[in-house]
Amino acid sequence: MKCKNPEASVDEMWKVTHQICNDLNEDDCYCSHWAEYYCDPHGDNIAKFKQKCQDHGENWYWLEC
Repeated sequence: MKCKNPEASVDEMWKVTHQICNDLNEDDCYCSHWAEYYCDPHGDNIAKFKQKCQDHGENWYWLEC
């Protein structure tokens, strides 16, 4: 999953995604299809990732790779 915002830079979106992944102790992965980093949370961390992403504010949403 990754956290996205159409008004944010790629770098900013990566920083937000990376922080959420770190907070959840999930390893980073690289999505070659979109040339972006993400992480693949499991179990309870899936809902936590979605919530943490949306908590960043308006226009932030989660997306599966």
